[in-house]
Amino acid sequence: MSNIQKYYFTFGHGQAHFGYYHVIEAESVERAREIMFERFGNKWAMMYDSAKKAGVEEYGLKQLK
Repeated sequence: MSNIQKYYFTFGHGQAHFGYYHVIEAESVERAREIMFERFGNKWAMMYDSAKKAGVEEYGLKQLK
């Protein structure tokens, strides 16, 4: 039985997707980071385990799908 979790990634100032966040569902932190690197290379800033910690509501971030 897999334990899929959601991970929230944000983008920094000067990056193409600044002001957005991206959600990856994966079975581990390591796998979530691998997927993020596959999709965006190193063009992202931080990874969080919740929308609250990522500042989604606080900073008005929009979801990048």
